[in-house]
Amino acid sequence: MNKKIVIGIAWTAIAVIAVASGYYVWSLNSVDEVKEVVSVTEENNDIPKDWKTHQFDHPIGGSFTIKYPPNWDIEQDRRSLSLSGGGYRIRMSPGDRPTHPLNPEYIVGGYTAKTLQVEMGRGYKIDVSVNGYWSIINTPGKNKELPKRILSTVVFVNNPTKAEEEAMKKANSVSVIKLQNYSLVTYPLRQSPVYGEIDKESVIFGCDDIYWIGSKDMRLVKNDGEVLIPSLLRVISASDNRKPTCSTKIELFSAQADEKYLYLKTIRILTHGGNPGISGLYRLNLSNLTIKKLSISDFVGKTGLYGESIEDTYRMLSDGKSLIKWKMDGVYLVNLELDSKINLYTTQENQWLISSIKLYEVARVAFYNVNVDEGLITIGVYDKTKTEDSDSISVDEHGRLFPDINYGESAKFKLIKQITRYVPD
Repeated sequence: MNKKIVIGIAWTAIAVIAVASGYYVWSLNSVDEVKEVVSVTEENNDIPKDWKTHQFDHPIGGSFTIKYPPNWDIEQDRRSLSLSGGGYRIRMSPGDRPTHPLNPEYIVGGYTAKTLQVEMGRGYKIDVSVNGYWSIINTPGKNKELPKRILSTVVFVNNPTKAEEEAMKKANSVSVIKLQNYSLVTYPLRQSPVYGEIDKESVIFGCDDIYWIGSKDMRLVKNDGEVLIPSLLRVISASDNRKPTCSTKIELFSAQADEKYLYLKTIRILTHGGNPGISGLYRLNLSNLTIKKLSISDFVGKTGLYGESIEDTYRMLSDGKSLIKWKMDGVYLVNLELDSKINLYTTQENQWLISSIKLYEVARVAFYNVNVDEGLITIGVYDKTKTEDSDSISVDEHGRLFPDINYGESAKFKLIKQITRYVPD
């Protein structure tokens, strides 16, 4: 055979082998890349056929679907969706936690989520933030795979929702509280004379978004129809030397029996729900229509270390101007007309008035055993160092006690004594 032909064939074979080898190497790399993509896809698609699907619609206009095990419970309100089973709990609501780092382990609706993980007792509390939604995961142990798998099934939907339609229907609603000589009328903020003064970008999504379209103002009206104060939101904001906002809600706190004063409360509406407490208490003088923020506002209305419901920490008295207020360390008589308080009982060292603490998905919440009935106050006093079940207790830097309990469990403290006090005249 011709030597040139032999050499040519050899070089051709080498070239073919080189190309084939290069293709093989490229194929291996490609296969690895494809496997990575497929592994995520398979993880999302490898969902048991008996899992249920739920669609959540929210007034802000967003909605999503999520799959979950058939033996899990589901709860929904206008702000959030909660799934629970086997000691796990997942709660999703609008909001964001921009300071959290991205975590590729959590893929929600096709997005890489931002997460923050904190050890809580024997398990974890994990914040997951993605696409304008904030999820809280509580685990009974250290296994996080099941909630991650559930969140991986989320599909965000952008079509109009039933919640939007319902919010639009309620946007123009009006409610009236009738007193002896006056009425308080709650009406749409968009119809208020103060609406043009509002900084509409001061809240998430903006005041014109569907979430805030139901915001209200309140006016004071004499029962003969005369409008005395057309916008209580304007008057209250001016007394605080701040601009009005669509995230402020005004409600009647109490009416003095002689109608000398009305007491109003403001609540800051939170997009993620939660317990905002009372942001302000105001005394409205009906003789001259002046208004004043009470100095005891925070004492009465600010949430405590455990985020307890404010409504469960006081009782109004029949005169409409006094209330009994309790905190973890004592019981007090508050006089709204005088803007003052007096102490009725103070706990001793290593005692408090908290009867139990329950671990919810967001935080621990305290409960009390204080009752007010016809001028008699019954107070349960508890040992803050011991629980009925001898749970171990640790204390954080804020002085909060942390019994070693799992999500949904309560730690009941040991009762020391019950005492009584009479309401002063």
